[in-house]
Amino acid sequence: MTLLTPALRSLTLVCLYVGCSALIFTGCDSEEPPPSTERLDAEPPSPGGAEGGDTVGGAEVRDQGLEDMSAVDMSAVDAEPPVDMAWTFDLDAPPEHYNARPEPTDRLRAGFAERALGFPLGAAVVGFGPRQGVVTPFAEAYPGTDTQHTSLTARALILRQGERSLVLVRTDMIGVWQGFVVDVQTALNELGRGDLAEGLIISATHTHASGGRVFNHPLGRIAVGPFKEEYYTRYRRAVLEAVLSADEDMFDAKVGYDTISVDSLHSDRRCENGPVQDDSMGLLKVTDDEGTLKAVLINYAMHGTIINNDQFVLSGDAPGAIERGVEQRLPSYAPVMYLQSWAGDMSPRAPDEHMRPEGTDARDDFKQLDSIGLEAASRVVPALEAIQTSSSLELRVKTIRIPASNDLINPDGSFDRFPHGGTFCMPAEPNCEEPLRQYTPDTLSCIPVPEPFGVSWVQLSSAWLGEPSELEEGGGLTLVTLPGEPLTSVGVELRDRAREATASDQAWVLGYAQGYLAYLLHPDDFYLGGYEAQGALWGPGFGQFLINRGVEVASHVRDSAQPLSFLPLPIPEPEPFEEAELSFERPLSAPSWLSTPALDEGGLWVASWAGGDPAIDQPFVTLERAVESADDTLSWEPVRHLSGLEWSSDGMELQLSLSVTPPYTESLSLEARSFEWRVTLPNTYSVTPSVGQLSGQLRFKVSGQLPDPYTLTSEPFTVAR
Repeated sequence: MTLLTPALRSLTLVCLYVGCSALIFTGCDSEEPPPSTERLDAEPPSPGGAEGGDTVGGAEVRDQGLEDMSAVDMSAVDAEPPVDMAWTFDLDAPPEHYNARPEPTDRLRAGFAERALGFPLGAAVVGFGPRQGVVTPFAEAYPGTDTQHTSLTARALILRQGERSLVLVRTDMIGVWQGFVVDVQTALNELGRGDLAEGLIISATHTHASGGRVFNHPLGRIAVGPFKEEYYTRYRRAVLEAVLSADEDMFDAKVGYDTISVDSLHSDRRCENGPVQDDSMGLLKVTDDEGTLKAVLINYAMHGTIINNDQFVLSGDAPGAIERGVEQRLPSYAPVMYLQSWAGDMSPRAPDEHMRPEGTDARDDFKQLDSIGLEAASRVVPALEAIQTSSSLELRVKTIRIPASNDLINPDGSFDRFPHGGTFCMPAEPNCEEPLRQYTPDTLSCIPVPEPFGVSWVQLSSAWLGEPSELEEGGGLTLVTLPGEPLTSVGVELRDRAREATASDQAWVLGYAQGYLAYLLHPDDFYLGGYEAQGALWGPGFGQFLINRGVEVASHVRDSAQPLSFLPLPIPEPEPFEEAELSFERPLSAPSWLSTPALDEGGLWVASWAGGDPAIDQPFVTLERAVESADDTLSWEPVRHLSGLEWSSDGMELQLSLSVTPPYTESLSLEARSFEWRVTLPNTYSVTPSVGQLSGQLRFKVSGQLPDPYTLTSEPFTVAR
């Protein structure tokens, strides 16, 4: 085992100050654990509660040794908290923040939109830590990519009732930095849309196959790579455009929700705390007044780690597979949004029974994602049919910024040696053999976070949705966010306490939302060590601190007369940045086909064309089928799934890849080079598509940009059965 020497510690601190990349503060998964110090014969921390265990989702949970903190002792609060915040996002929100707010609506309305995040093919994937990968001008420290499995997007769903708007945004990202949320909130306020800003919740799916370099903070730069203003500009624009477009496309809506149990898509990966698994999956259904399905929300706990760390692929991974698998198999198409939950210790699981050995998928990971999509659809589609909807639901939503310091997070002094946070406090190796090694505050050997890089606030959001009568009688649905990777025990405690405190029928926890501050554990779980504990940022108390604050915020949102034990903070100034656009190289040839579709030895149909620089060219490829009419006239129409969704390179059906000449290994920057784009289609899918295996006469249709738009249609090819 490698020791974390004083020299290495010094180097790490230098990296923190100058911004070089290191795996210091990250939710990444890595086959190579970072340097750590082994501590043997350490005394266990003193338990704070009775012996024994509780049950979560039918599994026994090791006793956390925590005192009951379900009630907040207001007598211990020094600052006078506000009694009623009058449903404003900010305590002193100026009127101009609301001068473009629409007229209040007496009934429920909804809107949805989607925008591409704009990462070029070649962008680094940041889920598994810094390492060597494909060399491209778009990657630094983290590995570049050469293949796109699915597009990476921001999806926005707005629910509006009265003057309030719940704005749910999911991004195909590893995480969301809290400063980015503030930036988008500020931009909406400046547009006079404070109603959208106050209800904004931005979450990440936690796919490990997405781009990075968009955390505009020293800790964030270490987590996801050096900050790149060109990426941030696209990322910010995509989220804002998705929100504003959804707002422009509102319709009279009916909404219903339910929570089902799905144990077949995830598994507990953490051995230190025993078997802890909760299989809850939240479903929210949005229809129009005629009952036509318009959108679906899924809240579930599952890491985005099917794509292996040596694949160098951009993909929505397992969360995206759930979205697309359900979308393909709905009776009629509607967009699906995956909102991540307590996935800190939950791995994705691909059911073997859906995969046929004769498949010719481009990669094994891809067929596993198809299996996840099919399994999700088999559980979700029938459950949606049973959900009743209502147009009369009322809405409450609020985001509150909360002071955060070591004194508040670890009031027992256990983390005083690291007052601004610390990580890598113990080895990452599993600690699963009895007797378990346990750590104490004295045996922690953390890499401290320097004061200039510390975080002094967090933000939590909560929303309540229910019938008007349920405000008085109890009931409805409560949502509450956590800014990091909650382990199951943390998420379940917050869910159960928030549900009880708000007298709601159901409660969902949205993890990886409104910020990303690493792994969130209970104190006893933290002291057991292991990978997740090593990846925590603020010691043993951070998970419990956020649970307690989350319960308060949820209670306050349900009833704004409910007091808070802290004084909320006003919205801070966004981190400064200059909008910038990616430069691009001139292609050496006009757009044209380089090879016609042909079946290769691996059972893939492959075609290639001369396109543009991925900095500006993000091709969209669809699959068309020949249709012969009664008069023997041949026409072409898109291949569609059972739901009517087109087969395309945005989804899981077609994959894109890119090679360049001269290669980037010879020169990262030239005035011009050749860009060879390829599209692949399996002759036989391991997982049967929603409409069965393809057959007949097919062709590819490509739309791209060089920068001028271009369209190419391939020669036909025939898939025989």
